[in-house]
Amino acid sequence: MDTKITITLDSSLKEAMVKYAAANKQSISSFVSKLINNALQTSRQENTAAKEVRPCCYSMEELSQRVHQGVIDAHQGKGITTDELMKEVEGWQ
Repeated sequence: MDTKITITLDSSLKEAMVKYAAANKQSISSFVSKLINNALQTSRQENTAAKEVRPCCYSMEELSQRVHQGVIDAHQGKGITTDELMKEVEGWQ
């Protein structure tokens, strides 16, 4: 599959890329292709690394304690409403 990508660059960046490619005896299209491939590879590596980190690392005992405390707090009227929670979650993104 051949994908076409359009990128708009300012003139100083274009000049720098042309000079770099010429200094390394590369065509500008070859240089840009390598640049894009490196950026995509870096992005994939970052996504893979992020997926490898477990978001929650509680033991069963710690989780049970948190749930028990949550039930106690709920009976005492502590906590937040669903609307407040949704506003807080929006800030996470």
